[in-house]
Amino acid sequence: MEVPQVTLISDAEANQLCADYNYRWANFYWLTRPGFSVDFSQALIQLAAYCPSSPNYASILYLERNNNQWKTKSSFGLYNQ
Repeated sequence: MEVPQVTLISDAEANQLCADYNYRWANFYWLTRPGFSVDFSQALIQLAAYCPSSPNYASILYLERNNNQWKTKSSFGLYNQ
């Protein structure tokens, strides 16, 4: 079984690669820092996927923490074609 590779890069490097013709079919993902509730039991995170040659996607995830484990309770997605 092949495991997908994820490489963390800076915004500057991502912008440079997105403009490079050789990466036109690559997928880039952005994950924001979470916004927490006052008691740290809830969080919002935005996850965005970008491919220079295809539709793009972003989703806002609402998470709740129970027993020190985070679970996605709802999400709202947006496609841009």
